[in-house]
Amino acid sequence: MVQSSGIFDGLEILSWVRDLISEQRRMAKGYQKIQDERLRALVEHAYENVDFYRQKYDAACVTPDDIKSVEDISKLPMVTKDELRKNSPIIAKNIDPKDCEITATSGSTGSPIEIYVEKKNPWAIPCPSGTFSKVALPFLKNFGKIKMMTLLVTPDEAVETQVIDSIIALPRTRAFHIKVIDALEDPSVQLKALMEYKPEIVATYPSVLKNLSILCQEEGIVPHQPNLLALAAEVLDSHTEKVITEVFKGDFLNTYAATEAEVIAIECMKHQGMHIQYGNVVLELLKDGEPVPHGEPGEVVVTNLRNRATPIIRYSGLCDVAVISTKKCSCGNSLPLLERVEGRKADSIILSDKRIIHPFKLTLALEHVPSMAKFQIIQETVNNLKVFVVNDNGSNKDTVSPFVEGGPSWNMITDNLKSLLGEDVSVIVEEVEDIPRSSAGSHAVVRSLVGEGL
Repeated sequence: MVQSSGIFDGLEILSWVRDLISEQRRMAKGYQKIQDERLRALVEHAYENVDFYRQKYDAACVTPDDIKSVEDISKLPMVTKDELRKNSPIIAKNIDPKDCEITATSGSTGSPIEIYVEKKNPWAIPCPSGTFSKVALPFLKNFGKIKMMTLLVTPDEAVETQVIDSIIALPRTRAFHIKVIDALEDPSVQLKALMEYKPEIVATYPSVLKNLSILCQEEGIVPHQPNLLALAAEVLDSHTEKVITEVFKGDFLNTYAATEAEVIAIECMKHQGMHIQYGNVVLELLKDGEPVPHGEPGEVVVTNLRNRATPIIRYSGLCDVAVISTKKCSCGNSLPLLERVEGRKADSIILSDKRIIHPFKLTLALEHVPSMAKFQIIQETVNNLKVFVVNDNGSNKDTVSPFVEGGPSWNMITDNLKSLLGEDVSVIVEEVEDIPRSSAGSHAVVRSLVGEGL
């Protein structure tokens, strides 16, 4: 549990968590009406201003007038990640691109895309790294100079960078003291920064904290203990949690969010599941196209109720499987609770020289390879990687695939990975029809057979 920070009492520091779900409590009786209104407005906006949606809805013989409430959402056709990517850029005609930020997914699903978000509402920025868009404002209102460290990806186009920059730009008297460390830095560099800065809060990915935990155990180091560990963007599986909690004793705040969908669900300090953010999203869990009962796993289909620039409506591209709990949270929030999420798991690569390579470093190295619709990286042995790729153009017998040995995309993949991992690492590229999913309905975009025993 959380201990005193020396600046604020631990419970006081975490009181903002209650604020995160206060809207949900207020919505307990009226959330359906709010969702209905926002969904109707979004569908009408998308139909009138986005050719992609107009064409898709016309083909399905559905109009905005057919959508009276959330119960009618199944009348709308679903949107896949391939459709979103192939039709990019998708931006509403009545919104000036100059008034938007372009946010990029981290590539943790194996097929990165870009999303437009209006600048005029910075707190609505969808955030794969967690819930800065929802948690920063309560922090800034209630406190002031809390020391926070972010260990996130930091390319200019990443939504994490844009949100952090927005926070830092606020008046100093209302802002965090934030130290930004790249998630792709060597764990030894990250650990040194953690020990020197001594933050009360750390915002990062489960895989980063796992790597730090492994390093501490190997070196016999007792690290600085933050009060709060805000984690998101990857699944916090039981094995990863066990490795982390053997080293870090602060409280966890887990979130479920994505660039495409914004904040979907956020955990409260009762740790009984994650509260679905009904004001932000319509969350469907489906099996064979039909809703599943609470307590049973279903494929995530999400509608972002907040983003007008690139509307995301009935989107199946997160490739996640989730379960809605049959129980209610003891915190008092009576709305349905997301029990668990399975998917978007990514392993770090461990090399023969003991270097630990974060999975996002690998996905970022491949995200701009031409003609690649999806990919998966598997470390079979310490010095052997296999990259499965799906050709964006499909199989065409009349043309030579760019992924054959010596082809332009093959060269780009092997060159990028070897420059990152070293020339002694063997990289095999294999073109496949599709990336197979696990029994849970998802696939790990980076999987290390070497690290499975850690």
